[in-house]
Amino acid sequence: SLPVVKVVESVVDDQGITVTYETNFSLPKVSTKDEVIAFAKKKDGELLVNRQLRGAETTGTLLIPETNLNADDVACCYIFVRSADVKKASNSVFIALNK
Repeated sequence: SLPVVKVVESVVDDQGITVTYETNFSLPKVSTKDEVIAFAKKKDGELLVNRQLRGAETTGTLLIPETNLNADDVACCYIFVRSADVKKASNSVFIALNK
């Protein structure tokens, strides 16, 4: 499996949930082409998802877009990474949202 994603910061604002994470692209088994996937489940059952390539910067930022989102509307939020060939994945990591 791949190393877990380390979340540096999470922010909920009028554009959605912005998650900043360490890319760890220099670790073994890690590729800049791996896909980072974040998802949030709202209390009404709606699932919000976004994904992007890990990239080669020290940190990455991923936005789960949802206008006028309030942290109190979110039941849970997680992030994980899967390999570019989709054969391996990290464990998911809970994202604590600032309320």
